[in-house]
Amino acid sequence: MKEFIIELSKKAGKIALEELETRKVSYKSEKNLVTNADIKIENFIKSKILEKYPLHSIISEESPEIRSDSEFTWIIDPIDGTANYAHNNPHFCISLALSKNQRVILACVFAPLTDEFYFAELGKGSFLNNKRISVSKNNILEKSMIYYMAGITREILDYRLEILKLLTNNTERVRGIGSLALETCYVAADRGDGVLRFKEGSKLWDYAAAALILEEAGGKATDFNKNRLTLKKTSDFIGSNSLIHDQLIDLLNKNIKGDLHE
Repeated sequence: MKEFIIELSKKAGKIALEELETRKVSYKSEKNLVTNADIKIENFIKSKILEKYPLHSIISEESPEIRSDSEFTWIIDPIDGTANYAHNNPHFCISLALSKNQRVILACVFAPLTDEFYFAELGKGSFLNNKRISVSKNNILEKSMIYYMAGITREILDYRLEILKLLTNNTERVRGIGSLALETCYVAADRGDGVLRFKEGSKLWDYAAAALILEEAGGKATDFNKNRLTLKKTSDFIGSNSLIHDQLIDLLNKNIKGDLHE
């Protein structure tokens, strides 16, 4: 399974590059993009999984899930950062995870345009292009770089800007690259200290693989209540180097009025 998921991720990345020059964009809703590459990659990955493991379950972004009684479930995001991909921005990736009995055990996040391949196996560490990675050792929130901003719509703009102001005033830098999977992997690779995303911009296929990569690099990934993430389809998401995790959640809870999930 390890060799299979790695090979599958890299072949999917090759398809993304092949389709980049002729990419076609359509809209699932006003600002929710999908490209021909999303569909082609997802269909490719699903067909290969079903060919090799026909009894496994599959959860994917662009098509209905396939449920079975198997202990194994594949979680697919054919392109995380579709808006970036649509605009020829290199910050997009293929995210592929395999869970066993509701626990992710294998994870690949591949950014083909920058040729960065993140991989983790439960209990065996995290790697970027075969080199072991680990999170930062920063334990001071005020000296942290936090990834934020994606998933903002007109309806919640004022509320999200309130949180942006809070983070800006209490951390060193706030950044956003438009791919939760990559932002989480960046934290795993000591390219930032934390990442924050509300549930409307945080789906299972966005973070399933990256969360394991972060945890195996020494980090922590939970919801806003500090609970371990499950395989439910959407959840608030906070990932960090683990040292600032509680500080970040406590900052939000102490300063934001009302329900953080609204």
